[in-house]
This record gives sequence, C-alpha cells and structure tokens, in this order.
Amino acid sequence: MKDYFFLFALFCLTNESYVCEKTYDGIIKLTIKDEVLVISKNSFCTNYRNDEIESITLKNVRTIGRNAFEEMKKLTSLNMDNSVVEINERAFYKCKNLKNFKFSENLETIESYAFANNEEMTNIYLDNTKVNKIGSFAFAYGTITYVYLPSTLKEIGANAFYDTPVESVVFFGDEEPKCDFNVFDPSHLSNLVIRVPISYTDDDFCGVKSLDIEEQIKKAASSLAAVIIIIVVIVIVVSIISFLIVKCRRKVHEIAYQKVEEAPTIKNFIKIDNADFIVCN
Repeated sequence: MKDYFFLFALFCLTNESYVCEKTYDGIIKLTIKDEVLVISKNSFCTNYRNDEIESITLKNVRTIGRNAFEEMKKLTSLNMDNSVVEINERAFYKCKNLKNFKFSENLETIESYAFANNEEMTNIYLDNTKVNKIGSFAFAYGTITYVYLPSTLKEIGANAFYDTPVESVVFFGDEEPKCDFNVFDPSHLSNLVIRVPISYTDDDFCGVKSLDIEEQIKKAASSLAAVIIIIVVIVIVVSIISFLIVKCRRKVHEIAYQKVEEAPTIKNFIKIDNADFIVCN
C-alpha cells in the first residue's frame, strides 16, 4: 500500500497541473495550479487512492467536477479562492473531517450531495457568494447548526439539510426561493429559527413558519424606542413644570417679602374722641 502511494506521489510531483507534498506514508497536501480551470469527475476520489490528502488548495479553478474529491477521509482543509463558480454532485461527499472554510465569492451552484456526510462542518457562510442553487441532500447527514444564505438564492433541493441539526438560518433575500420538499429535517424543526429581512414578502421559508422577521424585531425596537422617548418627554415636561412652579413660588415669596419691607411703620396713635387713628410715615 505504501509503495502505491509513493508511486502516485511521484506522478503528482511531476504533473504540470497540480503539486502534491508527500510524507512517508503518502500524499498530504494537494495544490491545483493556475492553469487548471476544471477538475474532472472522479479526479481525486478514493477510487484513485487519494484518501491520504489532508489539504487542498484551489488557485484558479472554476468548476469542481462530480465526485472529484469524494470520500477523502483525511481531508481537513480546503483553500478556495474566488474563481470557483460551480461545485458538482458529490464533489466532497463523505469528506467527514473537512472543517469550516470560506466559499468562493463567485460561487453560483452547489449540486446534490456536494458536502453530504460531513461530521466537522458546523457553519455555512454563503451570504457573500452568488449561489442561486443548492441541490438535494447538498449538506445532508451533517452537523451544521448555522446557515447564512445569500439574496441570490433561487432554488433549494429536497432534503438539502436532511438529518442535519440546523438551529438558525439567516436569509438575505426578499423572496422565498423555490423549495423542494423537506429542505430541513422535520425532526429538527422545533429548534429551527429562520431570520429574514424587513423586505421579505412571504409568510414562511421552505415550509418553516417560525420566522424571526427582522421587521418584527425592528418594530419591537421602534415601539420600545417610542415608549422610551415618550417617558423622556414626560420626564422633561414634568421637570420643566416643576422648575417653573419652584421659580414662581420663589418670585411670589420675593414679592411678598419686598412688600413687607416697604410697608409703612407705625409712629404713634392719635386719639380723637373714642377713635384710635394710626399715624404712619
């Protein structure tokens, strides 16, 4: 078995399309050169004994073919630049140890079972991509909990996230994409929350009605803000009234005190007949 890997490694090292870095036990790192635009189907899947590859770097690839990297058991790292436009069926199927990675910003299509049966990917960030289609079972049988979907998304295939414990989906589009049946696993719907923007026009998302609509959040926030503003206004008005009352009272006291000081003093009494008269200054 080791001799087989050694021979393949020599083939890789002398190939003009890709470079393989080898350890004693076999191929570890695979780098696809700039000249390669399309990776053909079955190119590096385990049928050709490449399950020792741990890291893949794609530099200028536009299309990843069907089963291209299927069942690479030790693959953990995928470095994808923004050239990739299409990921075909089962391209990374059963790459159980492939961890989270950054998708190409120009990616448009993820076909059926492309990333199914993966045990390490927990988050899918597609919000900065141009993905318009996610095929059936594309991310099925996985451990993904958070999914971010772009506004360009138009179609999601059946069971795309089947047997995957998705808890949160953030969709940035205004309209619901065309959804086939059971896009999300029915057994996990009780914990699933879909977040959509204010401009979203539908009542559900792929059959899920537990929408956490941004508009509702903003309306609640606006209502709370309105209440706070009203309270602040009331406090200000009450404060102003209180200030005016205090000021008015002080003015009254000042006027009263001034009148007392200006009041005439009693000099003496003049008695005429039986009447007492006060003589004042």
